[in-house]
Amino acid sequence: MNEPVPSLSRAESYGQAFDLAFAEDRQAEACVCEAFLAIRLGEDPYALRLGEIAGLLKDREPRPIPTPLPELLGLIGFRGKLCPVYDLAALLGQGRTPIAPWIFLARGALIGYAVDRFEGQLRADPAQVVARQAGDPDRPFLHAILRQDGLPRPILDLPALTGALRDRVRTFQPKVLEE
Repeated sequence: MNEPVPSLSRAESYGQAFDLAFAEDRQAEACVCEAFLAIRLGEDPYALRLGEIAGLLKDREPRPIPTPLPELLGLIGFRGKLCPVYDLAALLGQGRTPIAPWIFLARGALIGYAVDRFEGQLRADPAQVVARQAGDPDRPFLHAILRQDGLPRPILDLPALTGALRDRVRTFQPKVLEE
């Protein structure tokens, strides 16, 4: 006589899922993977190194301010400070983004970059990251390409972009008259 196989209770199945999640985490730790955020500017896919990002915000509309920089969308409040937000597509020479509901904040700088689409988080091993040839004047902030699932995603060098943006902003600051 066949005895029925006991089914797992809901608590037991949650317990197994919990245990499996820890096993998967240990396997992921063994991989020397790097984490990225996948974004799109228009139809073009890009990747951002997760370690270069301090935060990701949704539906925060920057308050416009007078500026000589057409890429500056305005200011947002973030953790009690004012943060300038720039249109990332415009900074990369792709024209203005009509609607940019996503803002990511650069780590180590209080600067936000607006994008129209956030597609999720990616993990990639070093073999999937291919260095670009140095000195590409048309794309100075793209130093590598992430190749995953047949889709090449240029990796944006966020610290280099932020540094260049800071240098550019300094040229618009009023000079103090010396006596």
